[in-house]
Amino acid sequence: DASRDSLLRSHGLRVALAVAPDERQRFVRWAAPAAPAGALAVMAPPLDALVDVEIFDDSTHGAARARQALRAPQAFAGTRLSDLLLFRPGERMPETLSEAIPLALPSAETTPRQTLGLYWELYGVRTLHDPLDVSLTIERVGASWWQRARRALHLGRNTASVALHWEDAARPVNGVVGRSVSVDLSGLGGGTYRGRLQVKSGAEPARTAERELAIRR
Repeated sequence: DASRDSLLRSHGLRVALAVAPDERQRFVRWAAPAAPAGALAVMAPPLDALVDVEIFDDSTHGAARARQALRAPQAFAGTRLSDLLLFRPGERMPETLSEAIPLALPSAETTPRQTLGLYWELYGVRTLHDPLDVSLTIERVGASWWQRARRALHLGRNTASVALHWEDAARPVNGVVGRSVSVDLSGLGGGTYRGRLQVKSGAEPARTAERELAIRR
């Protein structure tokens, strides 16, 4: 998201996403022309890598770069839960990653007027019969113990968090279960929040994924 940069506001940008596990391997995806905010995806092997996003505006000669180290997922037996992808829900909720990527938010920042979508995948699911036990909480970072206790006891009107729990049928495709959910943020105040998803499949241990987001009023 480069929409706040005065030198990168045209809709004719060139944007590159690169994942480099080492000096000899580099997986790149380009978008041109591109808007100041958007999403790109690239396929790369599950290795530690350096992720590089570069933006160029030929009309203003502006450029920007962001880099981040990416840790490869740990290999272990059983199920594994992906990170949480934040998106803006459309007419139809995504059921696969390819459907979710075009809806992805360009940053982990939203407003209480916007419904927030979360997409995730559970890997290593081998049976159709065990239901998925799913819980999702979105809680303000730095909430006091009294606020957490009131939420746990369901006392008073809670405007500091969201708590959801449900069961779902697995229906894996090649061992992968993709799911999405939309969350109403209208009851939350501005600030930094942490979304925490926990998914349990049958006798497997519960798997957890967390993601921070900012709500701006």
